[in-house]
Amino acid sequence: MDEKKEKIILVPTDGSEDMEAVLKMAVDIAHSINARIYVMYVVDLTPFIDFPEDEQVQLLKAKLYEEGWNALHNTEKIARTLGAEVELIIEEGNPAEKIIKKAKRLKVDLIVMGTRHEGIERYIPAYTTSDKLKEIAGRIGAELTRTLFGSVADKVIKSAPCDVLAVPLLTKEEV
Repeated sequence: MDEKKEKIILVPTDGSEDMEAVLKMAVDIAHSINARIYVMYVVDLTPFIDFPEDEQVQLLKAKLYEEGWNALHNTEKIARTLGAEVELIIEEGNPAEKIIKKAKRLKVDLIVMGTRHEGIERYIPAYTTSDKLKEIAGRIGAELTRTLFGSVADKVIKSAPCDVLAVPLLTKEEV
């Protein structure tokens, strides 16, 4: 008997307030395809890699993990209000690398992630399809792609083992 594989959506979060729009999109998709949602936070300690592991670094690390768990629990509360249950993941390391590795390990079908950008609407019209986006990004070049998506999203888009839905996160000035 051939059983269908459960669909899995991975939602990386940085804990920012505007991630609610990303989560809502992921929940809507999950409901439509009956998928499980994992929300992931990566504690990025790479800026402190060359520091000795002293008491100050230990305190900083503990604080970063606390912020990560707070972000995950807040996301979980939002998901419940949207009628969804999520599974929480926290890892330490380079965010893009950890997201890609986790997506491979879980056999994720879709990554839904927010992107920071500067004036993305000037470059990519709202009606653009993903193929058209790839064509435009290829012509404009890697530097602009990083500007449009942010370095973590850019790396994930390029190396993910699955589709990636990059949701622009608007700043308060853009809303």
